[in-house]
Amino acid sequence: MTEYDMTSLIQVSGLEKTYKQGTIQTQALKNIGFTVHRGEYVGIVGKSGAGKTTLLNMLGGLDKPTAGDIRVGRVNVHKLNEDGRSRWRSRTIGFIFQSFELIPGLSLLDNVMLPMDFLGEFHPKESREKAAGLLAMVGLEAHMLKMPSEISGGQQQRVAIARALVNDPEILLADEPTGRLDEATSQVVFDLFDRISANGMTLMIVTHDSTLEKRFGRLLRLSDGNLVDDTMREAK
Repeated sequence: MTEYDMTSLIQVSGLEKTYKQGTIQTQALKNIGFTVHRGEYVGIVGKSGAGKTTLLNMLGGLDKPTAGDIRVGRVNVHKLNEDGRSRWRSRTIGFIFQSFELIPGLSLLDNVMLPMDFLGEFHPKESREKAAGLLAMVGLEAHMLKMPSEISGGQQQRVAIARALVNDPEILLADEPTGRLDEATSQVVFDLFDRISANGMTLMIVTHDSTLEKRFGRLLRLSDGNLVDDTMREAK
């Protein structure tokens, strides 16, 4: 029986993922194991196809592993049923995608409030004030009633960060959050991640941009589905 360290926040053990298409099997993750403590600022790095997004999707409960366990606190994530996993994710995980995933027909303010509605915790006055405060935190208080099409890509990603924080998650996961942004805008977004990390939140961010690696306090490097390096470092 595996013994788990209950002082850690995330524990990954023997994680594997195999995709099947007809008679072809592709092993995307191969016996991955690591532990993340609360407040760590972790970069998941490696070349395209290394398994980074697959790993992040497993951590966030968006996809199920072929084998192995992921525990967040006392919760064995993939032992939950689909509904339980969805509610756990809404309360525990803030997810940021490369493509922003904003709802085109909703204002920026309404986009940020949406996760509270999904969780059944929407309260007109309090939710609006909280969402407005988060938009102010990311520097968009003057734009909150605009639609996503009326702002830039970098601004849309900052809205997505505000939305990911609105349910007070324990962990922020981001999948190539600057993949569609230019270098200057990418630095603005990562300045925001640095501030969030400095406030004590646990962040795990997938990137293939080696210039951003200096930002992280820890690097998990994947290659061909294997965890080939796990390095603690001093974030810059």
